[in-house]
Amino acid sequence: MDLLSKYGKDRVYCDRIKESSYTQNKQDKQNNANPIFPTIVDLFFSRFDHHYSLVENKDKQLYVKQLIINIATEIDENKSNKYDNFTNNDLGRKKS
Repeated sequence: MDLLSKYGKDRVYCDRIKESSYTQNKQDKQNNANPIFPTIVDLFFSRFDHHYSLVENKDKQLYVKQLIINIATEIDENKSNKYDNFTNNDLGRKKS
């Protein structure tokens, strides 16, 4: 432990790094930290669908449309399990 504390306190190694197009700066980190999504649907898919991040940018809108169609088809084909279980409380509505 004494060996580590005795040497290297006064040296700053990052001052010798030369700026180039390959060095990362704060601006790059800020741009990557806050991505912008065109719709809330894209936001949900980017957060909860891991395949969304693998799709190229030019094909993302097509991928989202296909997912929405698949979800709508599942709801339409199996309404009792996919939709009716999640309806709101019927106490305030009149039954006809």
